[in-house]
Amino acid sequence: MTSVSVANLVLTSGGVRRLDGVSFCVDDGVTAVVGYSGAGKTSLLNVLAAFETVDSGEVCLPSNPDDGRLPLFWVPQSGGLWNHLTVEQHLLAVSSAEISAQFQISSDEILQQLDLQHRRVAVPGELSQGERSRLAIARALASSAGVLLLDEPLAHVDVARRDRYWDFMRSVFQQMRTTVIFASHEPSAVVRESVNVVCMNDGKVVHCGLTRQLYDNPPTQIAGEFLGRLNWFTPEDCQVWLSGSGLRQLSPDGFGVRPEKLSVMIDSGSAMEGISAMEVIQSVFAGATCETILQHQKTGMRRTFVHRAVDLVAGQRVILCAGD
Repeated sequence: MTSVSVANLVLTSGGVRRLDGVSFCVDDGVTAVVGYSGAGKTSLLNVLAAFETVDSGEVCLPSNPDDGRLPLFWVPQSGGLWNHLTVEQHLLAVSSAEISAQFQISSDEILQQLDLQHRRVAVPGELSQGERSRLAIARALASSAGVLLLDEPLAHVDVARRDRYWDFMRSVFQQMRTTVIFASHEPSAVVRESVNVVCMNDGKVVHCGLTRQLYDNPPTQIAGEFLGRLNWFTPEDCQVWLSGSGLRQLSPDGFGVRPEKLSVMIDSGSAMEGISAMEVIQSVFAGATCETILQHQKTGMRRTFVHRAVDLVAGQRVILCAGD
């Protein structure tokens, strides 16, 4: 059954439509809301949290849990911390000993897993920005709410530790059977953590579906790029850059190829007839991928591609191959 649905949401302020007919349905689990700055992500979460009231439209959230839990908890971008309470008091204010025992997740464990145990008696003004971000998440987890709304969670946390915190959060979500909706600018977190994705642009939903499907087979370039770097090929592009690669089934708008599925191979001079090798103009190594500028020899066209890492130098002749 559908867990969260919204229909024709319209939110206007200052004569500007921040939400313009927003509609979608997503199932239980973790849903990511993505889009460029100003797309309407925060406005949508504010409406779901009932912090703002729409001009028109309907919101349907899961009914109150029958186990005594809070129905919903919201973490705004600012964190919404209480300046007069210590770290430990933040968790005690929203937690229930009975609920914590039911799910076997204590405030002590939450503080330990989010590296806040040594800051128990500190108030928000004494915490770093990253610590405040983790405290906002810790309080949300301690609430044991049936629905969590997270606006840019862990945005100010060290990249090196972010995945570890997400691992813990995910375990809590699964253990408590929590419905989670989070807004993020981080493609890696969206791909790694969400089951569903809602893509927004200019206050409208431009795509809604399974995250994995959008990653593997993006219907449009703009929707696909919300989940990370993408090489988009129109049918015309395919003829120029991928001729002879075996790709035959093209939609009218083209198709996307993720960097890990695009290879640049050095032309040994024995390429099949019909394939015109490109020349490397510049290549930048970026770990698992490279960003390379190629020039097509016959047309003189130049284009940048993001592809599997390989050592390339300017002047080399290469061939593009897309696929596993």
